[in-house]
Parts: sequence; structure tokens; C-alpha cells
Amino acid sequence: MSASAQPSTPASPSPTTPEQVKAKNIAEAKARLVEYYHTTALVANNGYRDWDRELRPFWGHPALRSSLRAVYTESANSGDYTTGAASVEAMNVTNYKTSAVGNEEVHLKACVDFSDVRNFAGDGKEIPRAAGAPSRYQFDYVMRHQGAGSYWTVNEQIPHPEQAC
Repeated sequence: MSASAQPSTPASPSPTTPEQVKAKNIAEAKARLVEYYHTTALVANNGYRDWDRELRPFWGHPALRSSLRAVYTESANSGDYTTGAASVEAMNVTNYKTSAVGNEEVHLKACVDFSDVRNFAGDGKEIPRAAGAPSRYQFDYVMRHQGAGSYWTVNEQIPHPEQAC
């Protein structure tokens, strides 16, 4: 795992009650989503080089990687890149699922702001945002913990560009 993909570990006492465990899990899942966007920006700003190595630790389900593979591979091969970074502006928990084996899930509705992101082709020409495309909109995420001694991953990512935020 690369340094940029290492999950952060909070320096807090271990939770003891179910409510404390739930609160800790939600906080860690939210922090991991922010970390995912940070790493995605680093990858895109670097011409999508090493996208698979850098982002794979964040993806907990092969379908998510498969859905992004063609776009990221094409961008890397053509030399496309971005400047700026998307930011997670707000997150609300829509569901929480416990698991006896440590694979809890936190379902989030997140407002993501892409207004600071600029896209460029390999020749350096800016690729304008499509007319009418929103720069801030909602996503649904399923974050899943991968078990004892592991970390949180993005297991589902559903954009809702029709839902401005």
C-alpha cells in the first residue's frame, strides 16, 4: 500500500459501548471517504499514473474498480490530468449495519464539490465542463470495514448529478 493510501488511525481510547463503537466506526468511515477524495485528486493531478496501485486500497468491491478502470486507464494513456481537488462538503449517515465478524457498513449521502477541479487533455488544453453540468452534487456511498486488523473501503459509489447540494 502506498503512503498516500494508508488509512489514518485516530489516537483515541478504545470504545467500550455499542454506541461508542458505532460513533467510532462512523467517524472512521467518513474520514476514509475524505482520504479517498484526497488520494483521487493526487492521482488525477499526476496524470492518472499508478491509479490502480494508489486507489485499489480504497475499493472494497471489484465492481467499483471495474466501473472506473476504463476511464482511468484511458486518461492515463492519453496524458489527461486535473488540477485542484474535489471536496466532501457534507456527509449524512443513511444506514448503519453491524456485523459479528467486523465488517460493519456505513451508508452515507455525501455532497461533493468539484468546482475547484479543472480537467486538461494531454496537450495541456483545458477540457471544459459540459454545459449545465453541476459542480456540486450528491453521492450515495457504502463504506465497509474489511475486518479485524483491516480498514474501511468504498464498496458502492452512486453519483446523483441531478441532486444539487
